[in-house]
Amino acid sequence: MVGRVVSQMQLACGLDVVRVVEEHLQRKIPFDRAIFLLMILRGSSCLRAFCNGLASTAPTAIDGISINAVAMSLNRPFETVRRHVHALISDGLCQRVDHGVSVRSEILALPAFVTVLRLLHDHMVSVIEDLAHMGFPLPPNHVDRFYDPNATIAAAIDLILAPFDYIRDSHASWLELVVVHSVATASANKITRDPELSRRYGEAYTAPPQDLREPIAITALARTLRMSYSTVRREVESAVAAGKLVRAGHGVLASDAYLISDVIVQAGERATAHCAHVLRRLGPGGFRFDNPTHCYLDGKPAFLTFD
Repeated sequence: MVGRVVSQMQLACGLDVVRVVEEHLQRKIPFDRAIFLLMILRGSSCLRAFCNGLASTAPTAIDGISINAVAMSLNRPFETVRRHVHALISDGLCQRVDHGVSVRSEILALPAFVTVLRLLHDHMVSVIEDLAHMGFPLPPNHVDRFYDPNATIAAAIDLILAPFDYIRDSHASWLELVVVHSVATASANKITRDPELSRRYGEAYTAPPQDLREPIAITALARTLRMSYSTVRREVESAVAAGKLVRAGHGVLASDAYLISDVIVQAGERATAHCAHVLRRLGPGGFRFDNPTHCYLDGKPAFLTFD
């Protein structure tokens, strides 16, 4: 149950970052470059230095993350990561610092990037609101604390990057992980949006029957992920051959065997535990667990659809 809600948020946030960066650069970028940018942002001290009232203090030193650490965290070849990081630096989004690479603090003050940070924040609030509706136990409020949106943004970035820790080793490549994860998320939309169905199929080994899951067409998947049709089709065919996806109607679904495999079940357990840990961190920041809607900055984001 938690995994489906968080998966929807992860994909929606990643695509929001891609969209905003593309609008800023006035050209397309690969989906994974946005993930690299988020990884660097998480390791950058300037995260607390953006404008519009979302932070009150600037860092006293510029800190960052090494390219090697990014490569290890995301299980990507060093040269691949280095190439993408150099592109982010060339585009003026990141900079070299003593400890590696950091997002440029002035970038976060631009309206487009303030928008994406506010979106990440509100996606995180939406996750908590949805979990509350589904009966997931939430931490107590710290009624004596003022609310700090920064903690929620940091939590959102943490959750977005989590799949690369939980399930990366079970996939042949980065692209296969993204494609299979997206298919599983898209096909479960009907269940994710229905609290009763979410609870009914909320345990690790209770995979929803195929008639409750909606196949996604390769064309819709490629369009949503901003990838070429040929690239997505190649990854889908590989995943079908590996038994992770199955063809259904005019699209594909995650296979029952994949959804209840030990790797995915264990990943779901880790994701649930990690989500609970992240939520506990929000308590001292004054998050209103009794009424999450009070914490929205701009309102509940639209539910991600594939069409």
